[in-house]
Amino acid sequence: MMIYDITVSEAKRDFERGFLKGFSVFRLFDQGSDGWHQPVWFVEFDSTAGKQRLVDTRTRKVRHFKSFDGLISTMESIGFKVSSVSYVG
Repeated sequence: MMIYDITVSEAKRDFERGFLKGFSVFRLFDQGSDGWHQPVWFVEFDSTAGKQRLVDTRTRKVRHFKSFDGLISTMESIGFKVSSVSYVG
């Protein structure tokens, strides 16, 4: 399955058109400038076109969020209503 890249503005447009059906959040550990591994979060959308990763508008690299709050705020700015987060183990 191919994964496509999408920016926040493109995600807002696609959400308004009904193409985005949901999203998944993933955590990974990125080496920070201090040498320690810091947790960062990234997003994949479920869309009518398949999976889409949220990328930075300028660099087109996968957008990493340092805080979960920042990630949720961005999802809400796109149009998603986030009322709970569930653990799937």
